[in-house]
Amino acid sequence: DAGRICDAARDAQIHDRILRMPDGYDSVLGTGSMLSGGERQRLTIARAIITDTPVLILDEATAFADPESEYLVQQALNRLTRDRT
Repeated sequence: DAGRICDAARDAQIHDRILRMPDGYDSVLGTGSMLSGGERQRLTIARAIITDTPVLILDEATAFADPESEYLVQQALNRLTRDRT
């Protein structure tokens, strides 16, 4: 539901960026989207939060994070990995 999606986006530190997009949560993202590498990673983290799997495998989770968002990516990862293996 919409509330769960917004909560996951907040936990992943991407909610405010989504709200700044022209269509907000209704935006369609594709090849030409204007998201930085770190923003894309935080969006992926939000998806993983919603999925709520007991095991999580991460490979170079901050590899594409721009310097400004590396801290936000780390905060999102902390939320994502809480109570998981």
